[in-house]
Amino acid sequence: MKSFICGSDIAGLAYSRTEYTLLPLNDTRDNFIQAAASFFVQSWMCASLPEIADVWLHWDDASEEERVHYLSHLDHLFSDEILIDDPDGKNSPPNSHHTAPIGTFSETMLRWMRTAFEPTPLLMEPPAPMPTNDGKIDFIEITGLADDLASLNVTLWEVKSSDSQVSYHNSKIYRQLEDYPKRFFSIANCLSASYSGNDIAFKTFLKQMGRMARNRHPQVHYGIFITYDPNVAQEREVVPGLHKHPVNHPTPPDHLCHHLVLLLIPDFKHLRMEVWRSLHLI
Repeated sequence: MKSFICGSDIAGLAYSRTEYTLLPLNDTRDNFIQAAASFFVQSWMCASLPEIADVWLHWDDASEEERVHYLSHLDHLFSDEILIDDPDGKNSPPNSHHTAPIGTFSETMLRWMRTAFEPTPLLMEPPAPMPTNDGKIDFIEITGLADDLASLNVTLWEVKSSDSQVSYHNSKIYRQLEDYPKRFFSIANCLSASYSGNDIAFKTFLKQMGRMARNRHPQVHYGIFITYDPNVAQEREVVPGLHKHPVNHPTPPDHLCHHLVLLLIPDFKHLRMEVWRSLHLI
């Protein structure tokens, strides 16, 4: 991803805000689409590598069984065996919104971006991407030094995306962040129970991080990742009150615990369609 985008930090806010845009280079967009499709295969189909990558690359020569196995990894994107990417419901029956494709795209971009720009986290949950329509926290990562308890942080990520007005998500994001400390408790318990390593500091952090979230500890961070189209004029600011949620969580100048990351993709919907086409989904 580093070959295709560049980031800029916005100063003067009560939370960190970074905006990533596509580099203005020849063929950047085409190369980004191909690389994004490759990352989808590597991450969503990791258990079937390397054979599944060969199916993707040589689709016309693949058998029917190989194609069915390949498509089953992204089955949640389909409605009646057709991929419909229509989050605004403009081309669907009334009140029929097909949001799984756009949501899956953005969640995968966050995972790709974190692996490209940040040190390898000590833990990612889920370790491989999966559909997130079950109410769980979208993405969790623990960073720091495994033998240094004070260096460890857990970031709870909420992922959104939009083809139109990003601010439509504001109130929902705030509600979800308020609920995150409660939702995280059982996940933290499972992560602690499943850890079999010998790092005492890391093991202690896993045992304590559910309580830390409930008690608004500064080692618990909250991240919002949003992908949207910069060609669409935005009528309102995106989550200007991000740092106020959950209530009573530490805020600057003492601590910087909230992070907003924006991925700006011109003609966002068209690019998604090209990725789906590259993946043989449409």
